[in-house]
Amino acid sequence: MFEQTRRSLTRYYTFATAALLTSFTILLFSALAWFLYEEEKLEILAFANEEISEHLPLLLQGSTSFVPPPLIGESNSTEEEMQNALRMFSFIQMPGGEVYNLVTLPNEVVVWATAEIKRHDLREPRIFSYTFANGKHHRVLLAEKLIVHEGNILGKIYVGKDITFLLTILKEMLIFSLLGMLVATFFIFRFGRTAANKAMIPIEQSVIQQKRFVTNASHELRTPLSVVLTGAEVVLSDQKNNLSSDSKNTLLDIQDEIRKMSNMVSNLLTLSQMDEYSLPSKKAIDVVAIATLSVRKLLPLAEQKNITISLEDTSPITWQIDKDDFAQLLYILLDNAIKYTPSDGSVLIFFRVEKNSKKYLKIFVEDSGIGIEEQERELIFERFYRVDKARSRQTGGSGLGLSIARSLAEKYNGSVKVSSGPGKGSVFCVTLPE
Repeated sequence: MFEQTRRSLTRYYTFATAALLTSFTILLFSALAWFLYEEEKLEILAFANEEISEHLPLLLQGSTSFVPPPLIGESNSTEEEMQNALRMFSFIQMPGGEVYNLVTLPNEVVVWATAEIKRHDLREPRIFSYTFANGKHHRVLLAEKLIVHEGNILGKIYVGKDITFLLTILKEMLIFSLLGMLVATFFIFRFGRTAANKAMIPIEQSVIQQKRFVTNASHELRTPLSVVLTGAEVVLSDQKNNLSSDSKNTLLDIQDEIRKMSNMVSNLLTLSQMDEYSLPSKKAIDVVAIATLSVRKLLPLAEQKNITISLEDTSPITWQIDKDDFAQLLYILLDNAIKYTPSDGSVLIFFRVEKNSKKYLKIFVEDSGIGIEEQERELIFERFYRVDKARSRQTGGSGLGLSIARSLAEKYNGSVKVSSGPGKGSVFCVTLPE
């Protein structure tokens, strides 16, 4: 119980802290990327303004007097020449739509850049990818700016800048950030486990004290209860005592209540022992044989209410489980079914062995009893919870049986579930993994 809670707290601390760290890293990285992009955008637009200032006098003379460098260049440029050409370049678009490069560029760059200029709206700078012949990619920031003089549009300036180095740095920073987060997650996990251990200390101490009190109180109550019960039996068996019928009935009621208290004390001790984590003792047993014996022991109780109790199939099934634990589990479920099944009803027990990724034993206890409301199907496994307290009082229930059954199943990493409805009876299903 404590180990499971400790693991849950560790996961919670780790997840919460890692989520905060991840969010902070993402925000910081996004802010840095945005800041660098804005810096590059301002720089490239400033370069566009410089190009406009430099070539405006030629544009004012008219397109015939403006003679930009021709659209030619080296056709077999080296990678270094290509990188230098992409570092910073500019084009001009005349009012008639003609595009000229303002510096000598390799033909490959000219063809690629003019195609992108004609295909895209670059009023907002955009990043494009240029691929060399060897498959190497370069990231280029392209932007445009109108050439305006005295309200007249004389053309457009297109500028480009290679920002591959900047993006490479950002990528490496992201990779190092992710690696740092992985390392930090390890330390966060260690911190989370330490924090969970410290948080569990007062809880463990409180539960240990509570269990110690329950155990000690149960042991202390057993002796006086036995003495009182024995005394009541002695008084009732003594024929010399001229007891009135009311006195006899009172003694019988006392006996009945003492037996109920004794059962409750035994159940409390059982639960207290189950709370102490220990590896279950497993041994190969025939579970059907144990079920047959349990049915035979409870047959007189069922006959008192004219209830039919039966085992569907008596074919042997061998399973690894402690014999006493399995017998107690069956007894609780069968006894519960008999208690809450009206007269002339029926109780059926059957087994199924299923195999998916693991092998499972399923034990079904089906009754034709009063049924359980949907909102109470999970509550019935809580300690001291009883669906109908008045009826449970009459039947001698203490609200601990199903809680013990669930603890026994969980001891073997199993579970107990119920399907039921008011007036439709109930089917309890215990699932035990191999």
